[in-house]
Amino acid sequence: MAESTLTYPFSDLYKDVAEYAGLGRTPTGDSLALAKRRVNDAYRRFLAAHDWHFLKMTAVLTTEGGKYRYNLPDDFSTFTRPFTYPPDDGWWNPYETDASTILATRTGSGTTSGRPYMFAIRTRPYTKGEGTRWEVIFHYQPDAIYQLTYSYRVSVDELVDDGDKPIGGPEHAQTLRSCCLAEVESFDEEKPGTYTGRVQEDMARSIKLDAQKGARFIGLNKWPLRRRQISMTYNSINTNDYNM
Repeated sequence: MAESTLTYPFSDLYKDVAEYAGLGRTPTGDSLALAKRRVNDAYRRFLAAHDWHFLKMTAVLTTEGGKYRYNLPDDFSTFTRPFTYPPDDGWWNPYETDASTILATRTGSGTTSGRPYMFAIRTRPYTKGEGTRWEVIFHYQPDAIYQLTYSYRVSVDELVDDGDKPIGGPEHAQTLRSCCLAEVESFDEEKPGTYTGRVQEDMARSIKLDAQKGARFIGLNKWPLRRRQISMTYNSINTNDYNM
C-alpha cells in the first residue's frame, strides 16, 4: 500500500517555496535550483531538530568464524541501542570501547577467538564517491556464528526527484512544509515572518506525536508502561500546550 497522499512530495514543497519566494510555481534554471536547495536545507534542519523515532532502525549482524571486522549499513549514523545477544542464550552482551583498545588487545593476545565480549565502531577508509562509512570490530575474534541485534539512527538522503517523499510520513508533513517556508523567510526576507513563528508550534506538536511512538508495554508479560506526562520544550513552545 502506498503512503498517504497527505505527505507532501518534493515537487509540492519546492513549488510552495518558489511561490512564497516570489518566483512563481513553475520555476526554471537557477530559480528552480534555489527552491530545491531551500527545501533540502529545511529538511536537514527538521531531521536534526529531534531524536525522531522514524529515524531508528533495528538490524541483526551475523558474525562469521575467524572474521573480526564487519561493515555497518551504509545509512548508519550512530547507535541507539548497542549489540545484544539473544536473551535465551544467557550471555553477557558485548560492551563498547574504542578501536585502539580492541587493536591493542588483539596485538597483545594474538588472534584469540571466542564469543565477542567487546566492540568498537570506526570509520572505513574514506572515498569521495562513498563519503563516510562505518564498520565494527570485535574482540574476541568470533569463533562461530553469533547473531547480534542492534538499533541505529539512519542517515537520510536529500530529496532529488519530484515524487520523492520525505521520511516521517503525513503526521509531520505540515511541520516540514512550515520549515521550508520559514527557510525562505530566513534567507530571502532576512527577518522573521509568519512561518518562522508557526514552525515552532508545528515542531512542538510533531515532537509530542513522535514521543507517543514509544513502547506501551514492557517485558514478556506485557506489563503496562506507566508514562509520566510528556513535557518538552522546543524554542520556548511547550509540548503540553498540544493535547492529542
